[in-house]
Amino acid sequence: MATPHDSRVATMKDVAAHAGVSLKTVSNVVNDYLHVSDSVRERVKRSIAELNYRPRAAAQELRKGSSGVITLAIPDLRFSYFAELAQLFIERADARGLTVLLRTFVQRGETEREVLSGYPLRIGDGVIFNPLDLPLADLRTRPASGLPMVFIGEHVDAGQVPDGTDAVLIDNAAATRDITALLLARGRRVAFVGAIPAQEHGSATQRLAGFLDATGGGVVIDVAGWQRADGALAAERVLREHPEVNGLVCANDQLALGALDALAARGLRVPRDMAVVGYDNLEAAEHAHPPLTTIAPDRVNLVDHALGFLVERMSGYDGPGRVHEVPYAVVERSSH
Repeated sequence: MATPHDSRVATMKDVAAHAGVSLKTVSNVVNDYLHVSDSVRERVKRSIAELNYRPRAAAQELRKGSSGVITLAIPDLRFSYFAELAQLFIERADARGLTVLLRTFVQRGETEREVLSGYPLRIGDGVIFNPLDLPLADLRTRPASGLPMVFIGEHVDAGQVPDGTDAVLIDNAAATRDITALLLARGRRVAFVGAIPAQEHGSATQRLAGFLDATGGGVVIDVAGWQRADGALAAERVLREHPEVNGLVCANDQLALGALDALAARGLRVPRDMAVVGYDNLEAAEHAHPPLTTIAPDRVNLVDHALGFLVERMSGYDGPGRVHEVPYAVVERSSH
């Protein structure tokens, strides 16, 4: 039987013998089928961990060559940005003859650690991964799974992309600085909507840094999340606590759309009474009332570079980590 110290790769048969169960039971656990008791499931998972078994190796036992399947591991699809991004990945991957397996973070930190370790990613030849909650230290070492991996999003330190991986990133600070400067040039007294104090790194931190760089200070409004309702609450707080403010720099479009809702409910006119800008250029931004001025990351560029890096990794490239910076544009509409 294989042990954690064996040099050879553990197989599904090894796991079955170690856990004292059938091959079918191991397969059911690996594939998250429901008809396995909790105690048996935990026993099999312990064996998987002790043997350092990787389900991808099992897939290789059953086939030769690559599967043409990749995993896209991204946060909650209730964020419109990630829903739109996932659709674009699926379309652009299909054009390359690839199939996308979608993995979302049900339990954020725990699920993200599973993605980094390769379990329970059961099929696929590589991973495109947008972490949110993992500590930077976890993201600076080569993934234990050995799977080709490309990071997207802003939660990876561009200067320390681990060997065997690549990153496709956006300069959030520069983009937010640019859109803040647009309001300042029009004499607006601005507030930033979307700070998340508990976040040590990532999009919220970087976008706030861009705002502070443009303003040298200014009003900062914390939020519990980046959903539309959070934006409405934040706008209400600005109106209540900071009557001097007449421009809102929102950390994403959903916050900005919520702010527009709250301002309309108060009978205030945008941009006469309050300018509002966002970030992401969601489809809904163009159809808001009024249409929303926002940052438009080049998502096609992001997706194509991430897929390109991953395909190269899956084809055998094992060079140093690479970083590609995605361009962006300030899309001016009538909300500012």
